[in-house]
Amino acid sequence: MNAYLWYLLYVAAVIAAAILMVRRTGRRVAAVPPDLLEVAWLRDQAGGVLEVVVFGLYCRELVELAAVPGEHKLLLRIKGQRHSQDLTALEQTAVDVFALIQHKTSRNEARQKWFAATGELRGDVIKKGWWRKATASKKILTALVPVLISVGCLRFINLYEGSLQVGLGVTVLVLAVLGRRLVANELEGPTEQGRLLLAELRRSASQENEMAWQVALHGSQVLERNTKFRSFGVLTRAVPFQQLNR
Repeated sequence: MNAYLWYLLYVAAVIAAAILMVRRTGRRVAAVPPDLLEVAWLRDQAGGVLEVVVFGLYCRELVELAAVPGEHKLLLRIKGQRHSQDLTALEQTAVDVFALIQHKTSRNEARQKWFAATGELRGDVIKKGWWRKATASKKILTALVPVLISVGCLRFINLYEGSLQVGLGVTVLVLAVLGRRLVANELEGPTEQGRLLLAELRRSASQENEMAWQVALHGSQVLERNTKFRSFGVLTRAVPFQQLNR
């Protein structure tokens, strides 16, 4: 077999092995059902949680959505001082963060603020075996992937000469960068059990489920088919909830 093809098999093996090692958590999966916010986290991390919290406030008529005059932004208003006192710390932070993510200049602040507010929720999902976190050892492994890919090319690169050797050198660099990115994308995210849990919840959910659960499972776009809450789905369509995810 061509030496370069052997090298490509080696690269594929390195990346596959690294991804499998990164995905391992070693945690026992909890036997308890997830709550509303945990389901939202499994679907779309911090952004999904914000979506559900804001929708909950909207359903309780503690807030209202309205377009800011003269701008293409959305504003979440708390309905009066009395309602402001009814908000929990998480809900008040959600209102603040919802306003921040609508402006590009303040999205980093919004991300940090919401990440701190949802830290306990994230920890709970990790402890229950539904989510994996980026540990120091996994980060080191991710950094080793491009090194292993680059070192592996030394066994065959001298078999080629001239422009062909230069071209192969460039492909090695591309593979090293690509390999690191593929493994890095797996550092944090739902475990296999978490994915299966979310899929099962979606299969078993019916149209009669309360709308908050529908939003947790599918996102606010599901509201566009609901007469009562369609306006929420339409108005928040352009809100970049995903910008809160790390």
